[in-house]
Amino acid sequence: MKNLFLLSFIMMPFIASSQCLQKYVNAQSLNVRQKPDKTSDVIETKKFGEIVNIDESILKSGFVAVKDEECKEVVGYIWNGFLVDEMPSQKPTKTDFSYKRNNSDCGPSGVTLRRGPKGGCYYLSGKSKVYVDRSCCN
Repeated sequence: MKNLFLLSFIMMPFIASSQCLQKYVNAQSLNVRQKPDKTSDVIETKKFGEIVNIDESILKSGFVAVKDEECKEVVGYIWNGFLVDEMPSQKPTKTDFSYKRNNSDCGPSGVTLRRGPKGGCYYLSGKSKVYVDRSCCN
């Protein structure tokens, strides 16, 4: 019994660090993936303005953990660059990339993002193409 109490006392900071925050999707659509990787299987797609429960303490390569409705279990991972604290006022268009500038992984501010013939997303830096996550061009 004493060991169980000691274990629960040691584990308390880890349990308390788990957060559940509500964020809004600020993209036309945003994929929830099985793993925190852009090549991982898509398990769900969220639409503009949808509320997503996330745990920011689980942040991997720009992805945050998505939690279920009760905020108990991690159900997938979503790209953090398209989540905002308040309901977006205007739905972005495919040609309006300025709404995505809250994440530096989509390139420097002010660059024009382009979609390549195979679906890749990039911007030009001099004569070179610099590829960024495909979700930046959604």
